[in-house]
Amino acid sequence: MTARRWLVLGGMLFVSYAYFYPAGGWNQNSRLDLIRSLVEQGTIRIDDYHENTEDKARAGGHVYSDKAPGQAFLAAPFVWAARAAVSSAAGISYLATLLTSGLPTVACSLLVAWAALRLGATEGGALFGCLVYGLGTPAWPYATLLWGHGLAACGLFAGFAIALALGSAGPPARDWMLSAGLGLAGGWATVTEYPAGPAAAIIAGLALAAAAPAGRRRLLRVAGGIAAGALPCAAIVLGYHAAAFGSPFATPLGHLVGFAEVRDTPFHVPTAAALQQILFGLKRGLLPLAPVLLAAPAGFVIGLARRGQRGAWLAAAAVIIYYLGLNASFQTPLAGWSYGPRYIAAALPFLALGLGPLFSEAGRAARWILSAAALAGMALSLVAVSTTPQPPGAFDRPVEELLWPAFRDGDLSLNHQSVLDPDSDPPRLQDRSFPRAAWNLGERMGLRGHASLVPLFGIWALSAAAMFQGRRRPGTRPDPGASRVS
Repeated sequence: MTARRWLVLGGMLFVSYAYFYPAGGWNQNSRLDLIRSLVEQGTIRIDDYHENTEDKARAGGHVYSDKAPGQAFLAAPFVWAARAAVSSAAGISYLATLLTSGLPTVACSLLVAWAALRLGATEGGALFGCLVYGLGTPAWPYATLLWGHGLAACGLFAGFAIALALGSAGPPARDWMLSAGLGLAGGWATVTEYPAGPAAAIIAGLALAAAAPAGRRRLLRVAGGIAAGALPCAAIVLGYHAAAFGSPFATPLGHLVGFAEVRDTPFHVPTAAALQQILFGLKRGLLPLAPVLLAAPAGFVIGLARRGQRGAWLAAAAVIIYYLGLNASFQTPLAGWSYGPRYIAAALPFLALGLGPLFSEAGRAARWILSAAALAGMALSLVAVSTTPQPPGAFDRPVEELLWPAFRDGDLSLNHQSVLDPDSDPPRLQDRSFPRAAWNLGERMGLRGHASLVPLFGIWALSAAAMFQGRRRPGTRPDPGASRVS
């Protein structure tokens, strides 16, 4: 992959995310409220903003966002810097979404390709895994929303990529820099989404396992770097808890305004029924929306058989299994209004990684089948971002009952709820008499219906032409033993 191809690929993904603005919802409104309170009032209290959401917590007579603060803390400096040019709440939410959901998902997609190459995939296999994650899974709809899933996924997978890099020995300064970056990436993923903590620990363990064969001195150096990157993140989140809820160890979950069942008993023993809903259910199951991921375990089998890679693939599998178990233990395993099971969003790049070696080793017929499954997921994701990535819970089969019929009829950008509006009445999604707060860039150009997507398709065509212009015939596959993480 040349530098030009990396840039074209990243630019195409970024445009795909920036093209759609899904407007408001309780989840993103709660995060926006914290951003605005930080920028406009210099406080973490959202007392003056919270009327637009039911996703909030109350403590000491004040109202706070019920979300982990990492995404809002990251967005606030950029919003502050742009406040002269971007002053409306909708403009702030769009900018914050681009910077803290869209860009991290671009970076994570590219890291999937880099990690696949590092682990011995061909360029085609690496590109396949990258595009499946970036466009063929619910990661695309999540990248258009001010939700923490894309940022947390990026932090975790960046830590995983750094752990792979630490599999090759280098000078002490490089060890310090990389390990501190790993600690910061995993730490900020946790500040953004608390459940990322155990996954970050798994990835830190992978890095320590990579350092251990070189001796005690390198092991301590890597461990110290990880701690140096992670401890500031821990200090930030514990300080936030103390300031908002009176104790470093008191979280928003214990102070929810609504959702009493979740507040009082957030977890239970994981059940097979919940796991079935998460993976196969027609309401928000992952595999009906991204069928190519069904083949990802075969890629893990290939990777585990390769020399020197067992540790990396075991760590990636452990992250996936952890998130599946965690999601299956939630009181509400399918979460609120969303496209797909969003509580496992941070595991998606690890699943997509498995497609790299599989596509590389597959024969022509198998590649056609994999490509068809990937295109099906991309088409479904396009339908979701074009209509709404927040189908209401009232629909048992949202693709069949809401998203596809609307897309088929050219009725796009369904959401009428602005970032200032608490109203989320599902019937309005199907009532064209209500003004829409959502939009896509084609609609901003004056186009309507399916025609509004034509500029995006044009950008994809130009990107594909630029990616493969002057492409050489595939050469020798990289050495599968290039990464010595074990």
